[in-house]
Amino acid sequence: MHVIANFFAFDDDGYATGYQGRIVHSYNKSEVQLREQAFFPIIRDRPNVLLLGDTGMTDGLEHDTVIKAGFLHDEDKLDVYLDAYDVVVTGDDTLAYVNELCKQLIRS
Repeated sequence: MHVIANFFAFDDDGYATGYQGRIVHSYNKSEVQLREQAFFPIIRDRPNVLLLGDTGMTDGLEHDTVIKAGFLHDEDKLDVYLDAYDVVVTGDDTLAYVNELCKQLIRS
């Protein structure tokens, strides 16, 4: 598993002082950005993706199966999210559902 995310840099006292590496945001986090990662040759031909976040993140590469999980904090957008995602986690919920899904996928 490889994680593309923002990681904080901390000082010796444990305070966040900035970010490590390139900042990932809504305008640059499509999967095309993965081509810049050292592990890209390892994942390039994988047929399956579990996507947590913006649906456009898989644009640019072909996959057999993409399971999309969206995290919704505005209940007024539920219909939009249900159309865009396979799984919708509402509120400030934990990743428990996603963790269980990963365990089931590993077993199958």
